[in-house]
Amino acid sequence: MELLKDIFDSLRGNLRERVTNPFLATFFTSLVIYNWKILYAFIYITHYKDVHKEINTELPKEIHKDVFQEITSLEDFINKNVTWFVPLLWGLAAPFLLNLSKWLSRILHNLTMDRIYPSIFKYIAGNENVSAETHNSLKNSLKSKVALLDLKDKELESSNKIVNELNSKIKLLEDEKLKITNSRIEEIPLLHLQNEIQNPQGASCKPIEMKDHIIKSIEFDFNIPEFYFRVGIKFGSKNFELFSSKGILSENSYLVHLSKNNNASEIILTQYQFTERIKDDIIIGDKVTYKKINLRVIFLPTQKVEFWVNGKLEIEINGVHRIHREKLYIVAWSDGNEFKLDLENVRIELAE
Repeated sequence: MELLKDIFDSLRGNLRERVTNPFLATFFTSLVIYNWKILYAFIYITHYKDVHKEINTELPKEIHKDVFQEITSLEDFINKNVTWFVPLLWGLAAPFLLNLSKWLSRILHNLTMDRIYPSIFKYIAGNENVSAETHNSLKNSLKSKVALLDLKDKELESSNKIVNELNSKIKLLEDEKLKITNSRIEEIPLLHLQNEIQNPQGASCKPIEMKDHIIKSIEFDFNIPEFYFRVGIKFGSKNFELFSSKGILSENSYLVHLSKNNNASEIILTQYQFTERIKDDIIIGDKVTYKKINLRVIFLPTQKVEFWVNGKLEIEINGVHRIHREKLYIVAWSDGNEFKLDLENVRIELAE
């Protein structure tokens, strides 16, 4: 959908540029006007061989007589009547005529300000001998008011542009809201994870059944273990592979996880986009501060993903498109070491 929207916006922009181009607009308009007979012939002749039998006799006879009196074939008629040169001249002249009209408009404006308005002021004042000082004062006052009006016009134009942009964003949000109105909740009271030696890094990966839905939010709790661990979520497009040559990292997917190393107490939050780390690790606390962790991930309609740890917003990821919310795993690993980890109160909200 994003690709189609980009293509549509590009086509609309190109069309607007050509329609507002004085050369192209004038050329094609005059081309239609000067070649109206050819268009007329195309509309009312359906076969080339016997053109006079194909004429719609219900139309005014004088029009048919004027257009078709010398036609022996449509090809000959086009060759004899098509006109390119005059429309081309009009197209070439259009930019110059446009600039000329702007120049004449400026001259008329200056003439009005310098000659006509002062005469009006003299007439209103009823005194032919209005002083130069009074004249200049009235002239400057009028110029100030005109400049103020021009400024307000520009401000109004800028405001309208901002309003249109906001309306477009509101429409986008409303469309996304409609898509996620019908949601479904999956709840797992207890999810047991432990190392699986057949997987790279001994990872335990629990898929979430999507059924043509997308992720809206996921949340779970767990007690911080003493051992080395990694636990989090992996999400992406439908076709992403769970593992690659880089282990748990793979293309077309995001991985965000909490971790604690051996002989360390710091709890670290790490984020990957595809196979690359997005930002530096974030230390969110230690085992003394947090004996239990609540991880909540919210996928917003604005292509933003928020990661909350124990009620505090820790990180945001922007630019996560809808297609990267179609597949979800809960993952845990200990890089080949044995581990057992229980996730409690797992709650997944999916949207259509």
